[in-house]
Amino acid sequence: MVSNRSRVLDGVAWIEEHLGEEVSVADVARAAGLSPFHFHRMFAELAGEPPIAYARARRLTSAARALCGTMRPIVSIALDAGFSCQEAFTRAFRRRFATTPAAFRKHGLGPGADLRERLTAGDLRQREEGMPMRPKFVERPAFHVVGMCGWFESGSGPKEIPALWDRFGPRIGDVPNKVEDFACYGVCFGDNSPAPGTEGDFFYLAAAEVKSLRKIPSDMVGKTIPACSYAVFTHRTGLTGLVDAIRWVWGTWLPKSKRRPAPAPDFERYDERFDPAKNKGIIEYWVPLLP
Repeated sequence: MVSNRSRVLDGVAWIEEHLGEEVSVADVARAAGLSPFHFHRMFAELAGEPPIAYARARRLTSAARALCGTMRPIVSIALDAGFSCQEAFTRAFRRRFATTPAAFRKHGLGPGADLRERLTAGDLRQREEGMPMRPKFVERPAFHVVGMCGWFESGSGPKEIPALWDRFGPRIGDVPNKVEDFACYGVCFGDNSPAPGTEGDFFYLAAAEVKSLRKIPSDMVGKTIPACSYAVFTHRTGLTGLVDAIRWVWGTWLPKSKRRPAPAPDFERYDERFDPAKNKGIIEYWVPLLP
């Protein structure tokens, strides 16, 4: 029997193939093999929004990226996104992003941009299994970390970062002035620029918290994480589903929360509740928020 989740994913796949068109519920439901009425209810329950609202959000997100990533005329982007004219596109764009396409192109993709990422099986599983995780909110003072780092690309980072931890793990004992013996941090600095000769769009640091940044080993780096407010999410299945959970936080929870991310690193925190040998246990994910 085909699951509800699979039906919704079939609809999502059809929407993605027709982002440049104005679609109807009947069109998407047909691709999923259901009546429009039942598909609409199922999609809205699992995805958190009606299918046509999702489709329009994806079209506008695709257009927003085209505005910032190309110099194509706005009218061309509007037509490719399925809008009949630039005026209709501008009205829809302003409703979603609270600015005009021209202003959006000028100022770029800011941290508060209401982008709608493609729904994945992981996103739906989190909703279906109750993983809309409820965060706790924490004020944390500035702290220092020391560890090993690398530049990674968003698409390949989740596959390559474990190798960084494999290098850092045997060296944790070499980090001086540690605050805790069992706690480690995976810190993501997404707003830095790569050093000359490197590739990647974010800087990731596998690290331990330290009392000071003195006596850093020569093959490690030290960073100060600024004081900030955080939403702290508890992920209970170890590395399994961690990437999906992080995507859900940024793609679903954050937009619905109406909170805005602060210009500070986000990070994973691993303590004695996590078993690195089995990659199982509890991982905390800390998201910096503006007041």
